[in-house]
Amino acid sequence: MNHCQVPALVKFTLLLFVLLLLVTACHRHADSADEQIRRQLPGIWTFDARYADGNEALCRVTVAPDGSYSSTITLPHRTNGSRVINMEGAFRVEDGFLIDTVTNDSQTNASMTFRSRILRANDHELILEDEKIPGVVYATNTIVFRKQTR
Repeated sequence: MNHCQVPALVKFTLLLFVLLLLVTACHRHADSADEQIRRQLPGIWTFDARYADGNEALCRVTVAPDGSYSSTITLPHRTNGSRVINMEGAFRVEDGFLIDTVTNDSQTNASMTFRSRILRANDHELILEDEKIPGVVYATNTIVFRKQTR
């Protein structure tokens, strides 16, 4: 090996090392953002949903540290009287999405999974944008969960 090749090899090795550090740093940043949201999830969250037909739903979700949850959805303005729906499931945060797997629903025995892009999250608010599933009715207002307790 002559002396001219050593600096090129060193430069290549250094460049490769720097690129690996950048890729690792970017990956850790995404993981840390998801992990930060996971840490913020436990507690009681509320959300008021409005629908195109004029109906409203008042949602209260209690999230445990392991991501499991129980929720109560009250439909106060139904023509045949107020209705309450109870649900249980698990949340997980993955690549900037909140993934909701419903395991128990008082209105059906079906298990379903929903994905919502996390637009913003902090200790007080969680703002989501649902990925739409055909046949499912979604709220027309922005999904803003507000934390009631820590």
